[in-house]
Amino acid sequence: QRTEKRKPFLVAPAVSKRRNIPKNILYQVLKIVNMPYCKQTNLIANKRISYYNIYRREKFRFGWIFMLELIGVSKTYKNGDVYSAAIKDVNLKFDKTGFISILGGSGCGKSTMLNIIGGLMPCTYGDLVINGISTKNFKQTDWDSYRNNYIGFVFQSYNLIPHLSLVENVELSLSLSGIPIKERRQRAMAAIEQVGLKEHARKNPNQISNGQMQRVAIARAIVHDPQIILADEPTGALDSVNSE
Repeated sequence: QRTEKRKPFLVAPAVSKRRNIPKNILYQVLKIVNMPYCKQTNLIANKRISYYNIYRREKFRFGWIFMLELIGVSKTYKNGDVYSAAIKDVNLKFDKTGFISILGGSGCGKSTMLNIIGGLMPCTYGDLVINGISTKNFKQTDWDSYRNNYIGFVFQSYNLIPHLSLVENVELSLSLSGIPIKERRQRAMAAIEQVGLKEHARKNPNQISNGQMQRVAIARAIVHDPQIILADEPTGALDSVNSE
């Protein structure tokens, strides 16, 4: 059994060669996390994590990988014998922070690309890479977790549930994440207040205007503090003051 006194080069070259990790970066990661120099070790919550997993985590933390990557992504729809391409061979990289606008004419595939990034539809070809992890082998539970915890989506058509009040619509995304009822209500009310609809919180969607419904959709997207907010024409029904 290897001990902490051993040098990292006893393990690092083998890991580096197998995973194509630059040795200098791997040594830097080992130094950052101050790990024992064994191939596998006991880490958080007694989970055994390899050096490669440590490398991937720290690489993202220090900006060595992208939050999202689209690699050759295409989406094709079939209608009878006719195939139509909504998007074709899209390659994009998104950093951990930033504000990105996707511009284009009606029907050019903007919403399709947002739906693919948000995990709402699969791409026909290509790969969506999240924090360095390919989604090609994602199961439905992986996509559910990604959408519930990672993504906030402002839909173009709002997608509010008509028989629920505004605060209940906002609260719904938190209930899927297993947050206690009291905390859910507090966070939902705070989000409703943030978009200026506190006095309408108990109303149903059919009792407010389209612009107000769009603000509820925005509140629902931000209430669980997602890492990524995908907004499909989020201010199309708002006046200039509320858009700001």
